[in-house]
Amino acid sequence: MPNARFELRREADAKVFMDGGEMVLRYFTTDKILFSASTLAPGERSNRDPGHAGAHEIGYCEAGQIVLQFGDDDDREFVRIGAGDDTNPWRTVKTLAGNVPAASTKQFVSTGT
Repeated sequence: MPNARFELRREADAKVFMDGGEMVLRYFTTDKILFSASTLAPGERSNRDPGHAGAHEIGYCEAGQIVLQFGDDDDREFVRIGAGDDTNPWRTVKTLAGNVPAASTKQFVSTGT
């Protein structure tokens, strides 16, 4: 709900969509930033994110554990993050997320220029 000082978005206001096995709640998309929260069920994985040229991205894991794949083929690297960890992938790095089977994982992603 917009007012003169801020715009409030509640979970019920977020746009909901599926990206592979990842349920995404898109809260804000402007010309400067994109902010979303997503949930991966145990054993599920996201679709490949092609990266965001010209933008900065922050990924934060709120709960659970997730394995992130950065890059492709022989030029790929895997990193496991857990609750309280965040990542800052470089602007054009392709990423893929997969949940470590145990419990649902919730992560937040913010991309901006």
